[in-house]
Amino acid sequence: MERRAAALIDDVERARLALSPLRRQLLAALREPASAASLASRLDMPRQKLGYHLRALEEAGLVRLVETRKRRGFVERVLVAEALVLDPGLVSPATGAEKQDRHAAAHLVSVASGVGRE
Repeated sequence: MERRAAALIDDVERARLALSPLRRQLLAALREPASAASLASRLDMPRQKLGYHLRALEEAGLVRLVETRKRRGFVERVLVAEALVLDPGLVSPATGAEKQDRHAAAHLVSVASGVGRE
């Protein structure tokens, strides 16, 4: 399996888009490539409903097209979810004390890595 770098979600609108319960379920299901029709049967949901949400995820850059197939007079689109990481600053903005803790933690990691090298 090909290993990709994770994309950082640091935009509030993209985060809202990705974090709705149905869209989180779709992103989890799309770890492996799938079409709206195959997802509809797997998740027991109407294909049209999934198609709407998949288009929104694709427009936001959270899923990408990997293949198109001709099926009974139409084109089936196969999508896969991008590897995503949510910026922690979107969930809870850091207070002054938390910023100091982050700085102290970064310093400890830096010192520990230096000790490990010696």
